[in-house]
Formats: sequence, C-alpha cells, structure tokens
Amino acid sequence: MVCNVESASLIKKMSQGDIHLALTSYGYAPEGLIVAPIHTESYRCVTANPLLVSNTPLTIEELVKHNFVITNPVNANTTGSADAWIEQQGLRRNVTVSAPTFHMTIEFLKSSNLVGFLLSRLLP
Repeated sequence: MVCNVESASLIKKMSQGDIHLALTSYGYAPEGLIVAPIHTESYRCVTANPLLVSNTPLTIEELVKHNFVITNPVNANTTGSADAWIEQQGLRRNVTVSAPTFHMTIEFLKSSNLVGFLLSRLLP
C-alpha cells in the first residue's frame, strides 16, 4: 500500500512495522533512520525580481539579503533543506513564506520579489 505519512510519525510507524520503506527528500528524513540516496535532484535559485537580473552570479552573501519562499511539505515552519548549508557558510536567510507544494512556491515567486529554490525539472 502507498500512503502519505508525516515525517514526525515516520519513526513510530516504522518501528511498529506499519511502514517498511519510505521515499522522501533527504532533508525531511527523521534522524535515526537509515538513509540511502536513490536519485540526486538539481535545484535552481529563481526569482521574478527584475532588480536581480544580471549577467554575473550573486554571491551567497548577496543572495541571503533577499526574502525567500521555501517549499516545505512537512509543516509550515520557515526552515528549509537549504538552511543547514547556508548556516555552514556562517549566514542566515530570511524566509518570509513557507509553501506546502512547489506549485504554490512558483505562484508566490511569479507574483512577488521573493527568491526561492525550485527543482530544475519544473523550470521551462
């Protein structure tokens, strides 16, 4: 059987034998589970903000000065899977919107000056 499961209850359901295998993004796998990559996804940083259009890439220091939308299917908090990497660089980003799906993230990006990370396969 295939079903949706909140990551917060995943360890409990697996230890009870209700779930034997879970497919999820690496950043959403609860600590304590054995994780094996089966696919590597590529993300792109995108925005509709015309002030960010440039032929030269932004530095990470310049990028984190902007407001972000994140896609977080687990819950509506403002921490995304990229935050750990950004914090390893000694920086923090300002997440102003948390969307539960990439479709909603795209809609927020199209109608705002926010910055976000999208799966490359979702881009035109």
